[in-house]
Amino acid sequence: MVSYIEAGVDWDGKPSILMPLIEGMNLREAVAGHDLEMILHVFEEILMALDYAHSLSVIHRDLKPSNVIVRSSDNQPILVDFGCAYLLDNADTSSLTTSLVGSLGYIPSEVISNPKLRSPQHDVFACGVMLYEVLAGTRPDPTDYKPLALVKKEFGTIDPIICDAIAPASSRVESASSFLSRIRRRHHWAIWLDYTVMPTYQYQESLSSLSSSLTSRRSKAAGSNSPPTHSNLSSCSG
Repeated sequence: MVSYIEAGVDWDGKPSILMPLIEGMNLREAVAGHDLEMILHVFEEILMALDYAHSLSVIHRDLKPSNVIVRSSDNQPILVDFGCAYLLDNADTSSLTTSLVGSLGYIPSEVISNPKLRSPQHDVFACGVMLYEVLAGTRPDPTDYKPLALVKKEFGTIDPIICDAIAPASSRVESASSFLSRIRRRHHWAIWLDYTVMPTYQYQESLSSLSSSLTSRRSKAAGSNSPPTHSNLSSCSG
């Protein structure tokens, strides 16, 4: 999340907040042309930031690609523009605004029906919309979902995760943390799948290389009267 430096008033006496300048591209531009695993890594970072904000009872309420800047220096996604953020408390709902807050397309249906609703699920929905959008190039229609598998076959593994993120409130994934866990489980499953379908010849090449390396090390050890030193062993990490 974008950090806070200080607050005060400007020369005209208007309230102001000083924050660092984030140099980079918005989410949509930053991930264009990148593979699925890189995009999912970016969303893991976004969801970790959301989970932290929610743990402090802060909901963003205006998540969209233009409010996520991927910093040029280290490719770190930064959540910006907390102008619509809300601190969850026990205030009487009668005092809450009835005006719709956020950007259409990223606001869940239950909030459109009742703008007084305040819930972290608002951000979960928006994050699901953003993930679909950067993969498909368009926002999803929760009432007429077009599978990402139609865009690219490998995207099909993400469809169930996004469907649960943009589902009606009663069946939506309950938190940013749960959303994050599902993406991570999918990532680990993908790595396992890649490993299990590795061509046999690649296994053979790896085993042959390992065998040659071990034989060489044994030969060197046999020709030396001293035990291996730390510097000898450190090369094993390579």
